Amino acid sequence: MDLAQALGVRGPGIFAAVGAGGKTSLLLSMCARAKAKKERFLLTATAKMYFSQVAEFEPVLADDYKEGTERVRFSVEARNYAAWFSGLQEEKVTGLPPEWLDRLFESGMVPYVFVEADGAREKLLKAPGAGEPIVPQTCSLTLGVLNLKAVGQNLSGGNTHRLDTVLRLLGKETGEIISARDLALLAGHPQGIFKECRGEKVLVISGGTWPRIEQWKQVLAELKRLDRVQISRCVLTEGFGKEMRALAAYPL
Repeated sequence: MDLAQALGVRGPGIFAAVGAGGKTSLLLSMCARAKAKKERFLLTATAKMYFSQVAEFEPVLADDYKEGTERVRFSVEARNYAAWFSGLQEEKVTGLPPEWLDRLFESGMVPYVFVEADGAREKLLKAPGAGEPIVPQTCSLTLGVLNLKAVGQNLSGGNTHRLDTVLRLLGKETGEIISARDLALLAGHPQGIFKECRGEKVLVISGGTWPRIEQWKQVLAELKRLDRVQISRCVLTEGFGKEMRALAAYPL
């Protein structure tokens, strides 16, 4: 199953990944598809990303809009793609203001803009804190990611970012078992991963395998009852890095 089709990508736009447990893999896989199809694109962030994750794109590092767009234009004309971040802090690149991405997209320079719009410190689950996520105003699709591998684990700081917020949303305590319902609630709650997000909302359940398809179906069943943010579809994926693939998709 084609990943972009499964996600409901119908043309150019800004595509922002939020949540936890597979955002970067999702974006890298979308970039790999766009590169193979010779579609012009930009990879960027409003949060932080590891430099090692984006190094192959030879990213532009510029905290000035005019300088950054000029260098992005040069990269796109030379290679058909670009990556742009404001700077480098130790091992991570830092994100751009969301309004810059709106301006850049509206200029027509790059028809596809892929944005990491949330941080999760490599955890499987999260709930956003104050000021999170940071999604551009003209975002076409917000792709909310949660990882199916969390189901059956005990809630802890080892697998959950912003644990106190997650516990409050779920009505649970540290150490309790993570269920399919918990993933659905983190997705469908107004203070969950899609908090104040714009555009169409698609839930991406990463960490899937065919033997775990029943767990995904449980998430779907719970999501139909708990969704209060109007998620348009739910996609199950497997793989990581540039090899994320869609296993199943279900419109809601």
